[in-house]
Amino acid sequence: MKIGVMHIIFNPGGGAWSVIRELASCQKERGMRVAIGFSYKRIISPEIILDIRALKIPYFCYRVPLDFPNSSALFVPPIRKWMNLVMQPDKSINWIVHFHNGPGAGFVFWPSFTWSSRFLFPSVNTYHGIPPEDIVIELRKGFGSIQTKINGFLSRKMVDYGVLIITLSKRSKRELVDTYKLPEQSVHVVYNGTGSKNKLFIKDRSKEKKDKPFIVGFIGYIGRKKRWDIAIKSIKKLREEGRNIELIIAGDGFASLELRKEIEGATSYLKYLGHIKDASKKLLPNIDLLILPTHHEGLPMVILEAFSYGVPVIASSVGAIPEVIKVGETGYLISEPNENSVEELSCFIKLLMDDPDLRYKIGKNSYELWQKQFTSEIMTDNYLKLYKKRLSEWKTT
Repeated sequence: MKIGVMHIIFNPGGGAWSVIRELASCQKERGMRVAIGFSYKRIISPEIILDIRALKIPYFCYRVPLDFPNSSALFVPPIRKWMNLVMQPDKSINWIVHFHNGPGAGFVFWPSFTWSSRFLFPSVNTYHGIPPEDIVIELRKGFGSIQTKINGFLSRKMVDYGVLIITLSKRSKRELVDTYKLPEQSVHVVYNGTGSKNKLFIKDRSKEKKDKPFIVGFIGYIGRKKRWDIAIKSIKKLREEGRNIELIIAGDGFASLELRKEIEGATSYLKYLGHIKDASKKLLPNIDLLILPTHHEGLPMVILEAFSYGVPVIASSVGAIPEVIKVGETGYLISEPNENSVEELSCFIKLLMDDPDLRYKIGKNSYELWQKQFTSEIMTDNYLKLYKKRLSEWKTT
C-alpha cells in the first residue's frame, strides 16, 4: 500500500513542530509522499519555513482573519483544497491526514449540518499534551472549566467520525480517557522519537580534568510551566556551597526579561543564550547534565535528545517523564515543583556531580534505551501501523 501523509498543525512551534519535522523527514526517506499544512495567527517563524524547504516537500499556509484564543482552530484552513492538490499527481497513493492539534482539530469535523463528518478524509490526531484542568482554569479564569468541556465534546465528536486519537504515553492516555470521557480503545499510544539509530554514543567525559566546571543545561520555553527559576536557584545554591558549576540556558518566551533580571550579577556562571536554532544538537554534546523542572508535560523531546547523546537527565515526575526516566538507571526524578524543589534538585545534581562513574552509567543506559524505543525510525513505524489501520477501516465503510 502506497501511503501519503498530510500533516496539519495550528500555530506551529515548540515540541509538536520538532516531532513533525522528525516524522516528515523519516517518512520522506522511506519513499512516502509527505506534505505539511500550517494555520497560524500572527506569523510563522522563518526558521520553520527554512526547515520545511530543506525537506523539499509541498507545504501550505493559511493565516486566520482574526486573532483570539483558539481562532486558528475555529477558522478552519482550506484542507480540502490542499488535499486535492497533493492527490492529483498520483491517484494510486492512499492519503491520510495527520493532525497535531489535540481537541482544536475537532472544528474541522464539526459543526456539520448532517449526521456525517463535514471533512471526508481518513484522519488521525496526535494530542501532544493536555494541561491539567486546574492550570487551564488558572490561565482562562472563568472560561477554563468551560474550555475543558468543549475540548471533551470535540474529542468525542472526532472519535464518532472514526478519527484515531493518538497520545504520547500511557499516563497521558489515562488523562485523555478520564478528562474528555473517551472510550479507552479509541486512544492509541505512540512515543515520540528523535535522531538516527546510527548515531555514536558520546565520549566518556568522566575522564576529563577535574578543574573544569560542571556544566548543567536547561533547554526549553521560558514561560510559566518550565520553572527555569528553580534551575537558577539550585545552581546559585551550589555556587554558595563552593561548587565549580555553571548553568547554560537556551530558549525564548514571555518571561525572558524576567530571567535576565534573575541572573544579573551572576552571568559568569549563569549563561542565558536566548533562542538558538537546533539548540539540543548544539548544546547537548557539551554539557554534563540536563535539568527540566516543569509543572506539566507530555513527553519532552529534549529528554529524548539528551538520551541520544548519553547525557543524564534530572526532571520533574510529571506527564510521561516517569515512563522514560527510571530512578538511578536512566536519570533522576524530582517532585512536581513546590517549595522544596530547589533543595531536592540540588541534592541530585551533587549526587551526579560527585560520581562520574554513576554519570557515565546513567548516560549509557539512557542511550541504549533511546536506541531500543525512541528513535525516529521506531516512531515512524508505530505511526505507519496506525495509518494502515485507519486506511483499512476507511475502505470498509
